[in-house]
Amino acid sequence: MRYAAGHLIVMSGDNEQRRQLNTAIDAIFQGTPVEEALAEAQANWEEYQMQLAQATPAPVVVAVPAASAADIPTIAFAPPGGADTTVYRNLASGFNQTHMDMQVQIVDPAQAQQADCFVDLRTVSDSASRADLLNLQPLLEADPAFSSAAFSPRLLNSLRDRGDLWGLPFQAQARVMFYNRDLFDAAGVAYPQPGWTLDDFLAAAVALTQGAGDEKQYGFLPLNGDASDLITFLALQGAYPWDERGQPRFDAPEVAAAVRWYTDLAMTHSVAPAFPSDLPDRDPQAQDVRNALIRDGKVAMWSDFDGVNRGSVWPREARIGMAPLPVGQAVVTQFLPQGLFIAADTPNAQACWRWIEFLSQQPSAMQGMPARFAVLESPAFAAQVPADVLSTYRSLADYDDLPVAPSPEAGAQLPYLFQAVADILDGARAETALAQAQGQATK
Repeated sequence: MRYAAGHLIVMSGDNEQRRQLNTAIDAIFQGTPVEEALAEAQANWEEYQMQLAQATPAPVVVAVPAASAADIPTIAFAPPGGADTTVYRNLASGFNQTHMDMQVQIVDPAQAQQADCFVDLRTVSDSASRADLLNLQPLLEADPAFSSAAFSPRLLNSLRDRGDLWGLPFQAQARVMFYNRDLFDAAGVAYPQPGWTLDDFLAAAVALTQGAGDEKQYGFLPLNGDASDLITFLALQGAYPWDERGQPRFDAPEVAAAVRWYTDLAMTHSVAPAFPSDLPDRDPQAQDVRNALIRDGKVAMWSDFDGVNRGSVWPREARIGMAPLPVGQAVVTQFLPQGLFIAADTPNAQACWRWIEFLSQQPSAMQGMPARFAVLESPAFAAQVPADVLSTYRSLADYDDLPVAPSPEAGAQLPYLFQAVADILDGARAETALAQAQGQATK
């Protein structure tokens, strides 16, 4: 930075001097002698100066707008954190040129709480979440062009509460399976495709597991820890750890079988590393080890959310592919819906509605799975994402939401299940560990 400051070149904007000099430089590179090219540039500049001195100013008639700038509402919009704000500024610039009765100003994502409208990753199922949001129902009912059928019902419903829509679906991050194409190619294993099964997943993981010790290559890795992937793989096998009354059933036969299947990835098949100390509390060192395994190209598959910047984790030279989670007894994944919201206290609700309704139709703003069917199927969106990403997003339309803990009390019981998995990875019998977890959860 010191070097840059000490050697900074400040260039003025385009002008006639710059244009003549650039023309001379181009001529020099095409073979014109330096002195000849510069002399011509000097002569052209002097002639331009003479023309300016002799020119007569022409009167310009400017139409007075019907409304002053003070009468035109300007709304502040905050993009999602981590987004390329240049994309949003370009979209706002084009929007402003065609909507002279309002203007959109893009602000920093950190200013979302002060903005008129914003993108956020949230649900609106409780009154506290709705306190700072405007109910969109009156706006959409007054808009004859709006159709709820244009959106994914799953993402639309995630932003509804008591029949009213509180956010306009924008996009969603979903848990998917990422894979290292280079490792698949080297092992001669076909890439995972939509519709692949848990048996396909295990067969690929076994085929892609090679070596031993520090040089071992794993077929699969729970990137964010077993506590993150465990519930996902239980759900894929149709095993739900609570009954219809919300009571724990950690030791139920189908839950125990699903837990054994998951822990066998490390204990029996050796296709995944075991980090018992990472459960139930995350061990930062274990996370560092997992990150390093992927970064060093020693992991063939890992599950994670799409649309999350993992540039510091993924191997830089490898080609990374994406596929939906494998299909088991259930076809589920975890969706993190992202909505477009209007602040409850904005004085320009109608202007905000026009902007967010426009924004929801723009493929260039999407960093995940678009909520609008027309955007997902548009040629513009297909041109900006790889083919495997597009096929994954399209297949996710058939996936259900991952079941979650039915209550805060049930969520508080999960650490007992995670501890049971840690004990199993440490050598305990599955039945014994899960029975102990059930006893602790029901005290």
